[in-house]
Amino acid sequence: MVTPFSGAIQFFLCFSYLLIMIIIGLTGGIASGKSTVAGILAEDKQVVVIDADEIAHSVLVKGSGPYAAAVKEFGRKIVKKDGSIDRDVLGGIIFSDDAARKKLNAITHTAIGLGIAKSVLKALFTGVRYVIIDAPLLLETPAHFICDEVVIVDTTVATQKTRLLARSKNLTEKDADARIAAQNTAEQRQALASKVRSFTLNINNDGDLDDLKRKANSMLRQCKSNSGPLSQGRLQQYLLAIILVPFLIWFFLF
Repeated sequence: MVTPFSGAIQFFLCFSYLLIMIIIGLTGGIASGKSTVAGILAEDKQVVVIDADEIAHSVLVKGSGPYAAAVKEFGRKIVKKDGSIDRDVLGGIIFSDDAARKKLNAITHTAIGLGIAKSVLKALFTGVRYVIIDAPLLLETPAHFICDEVVIVDTTVATQKTRLLARSKNLTEKDADARIAAQNTAEQRQALASKVRSFTLNINNDGDLDDLKRKANSMLRQCKSNSGPLSQGRLQQYLLAIILVPFLIWFFLF
């Protein structure tokens, strides 16, 4: 049974963990290698990776609200025989039509944001030191506000296309071009980052895997040294806590 006192203790323990835990946002273009970077960082026992793409897939499971909204918006053509979403068909629609992509984002982004928040809270209870939020649209959504550091992984368009065609055998060159064009360019991503963040770290992924490992581990060391009590994300967390603490104390104690 949760009493007002035990509830208050649980909250303050959770908040204390939040002040200790460092949240690193990881973003980049399609086939830039950001998920590979996330996998490299996940080898560190102090790190937990939250994959926004996996959460995006989970919010479109059959029976969910976003699933019903997506089927209503795009029709039964996006549904497989087993009732699940055909991601190849849906991808073909949204990557060739800006309006369709915005509609899908409107349908899924709230649920994805809640999923990320739940995953961060889950990480709190494990006592993990570093949380990586791997999200392609990190800078375009409010998720970056809670990040102590933001890391951008980029490569050339030619390299993106080569990697995309290699990993997705069903894609044509036209499809690959459409998917790359649907996202911000490296220059646009950097411009956006400069508007919403005071500082970002960058990884240029044009080398081999060993080179990427060196860069990823160097970046993590830099994040560990940079993320002090006055980092941008930490200030956002303090502000959120200042807003929430009085309400939660009242909720638990009165």
